Amino acid sequence: MPEALTFLIFKDQHAPEWWVAQCLEYDVATQARTLDGLKHAVRHLIDGHAAVSRKFGLEPFQGLDPAPEPYRRAFAKAHTIADFQALPEGPVRGVGETRVGDLVPA
Repeated sequence: MPEALTFLIFKDQHAPEWWVAQCLEYDVATQARTLDGLKHAVRHLIDGHAAVSRKFGLEPFQGLDPAPEPYRRAFAKAHTIADFQALPEGPVRGVGETRVGDLVPA
């Protein structure tokens, strides 16, 4: 697992009240109704996956493919948000560059 994961943040096209965080290095995502909630969801995704993987003697995210190409294209056009890693109880560990953009269907 890389030291830090990269995420594309976007509004769900079918349910615009939801924010989605899609990891680029691995095809995993999480969602929440607010950006603050999404920060917690990303932390839960990373910490939870790491804990379960350790329990079974695996590396976190082992065997998962990278995100599909449409997410990478959207990330290239998206805008960086620096404060996404900040939570009141500390930074979201394992999160690198995070950008907000629009996911355009392939």
